[in-house]
Amino acid sequence: MSRIHFALIICSLALVLPACSQQQQTTSDLPANQAHAVSSDSSEAAKIPLSEVVRVSVAPVALKAGGAGEAAVRLAIADGYHINANPPTYPYLKATEIEIAPEAGVTASKPTYPP
Repeated sequence: MSRIHFALIICSLALVLPACSQQQQTTSDLPANQAHAVSSDSSEAAKIPLSEVVRVSVAPVALKAGGAGEAAVRLAIADGYHINANPPTYPYLKATEIEIAPEAGVTASKPTYPP
């Protein structure tokens, strides 16, 4: 496994796992016009293992000294959960982000996100 591949997986998990562990809001916490969007049985969501909520996949990337490459990180989100775009649609939403940990001899550029 190449260093960039390993770094992308670790960074992806570091970003996605905390977001998925957030407790789901109940309908009493939301304005009346948003109450229909939340499941009434939040205990059901707590029973799903995190590994079934978010699946991260990255194809291996081979880099030669002085070369360049691209890595595509794919996230599969379980039904009933969501992530936000980057940039987010509204200012109060938190964008989904990928951070790339520095590795010796590898310089990562700024990630690009799908439109």
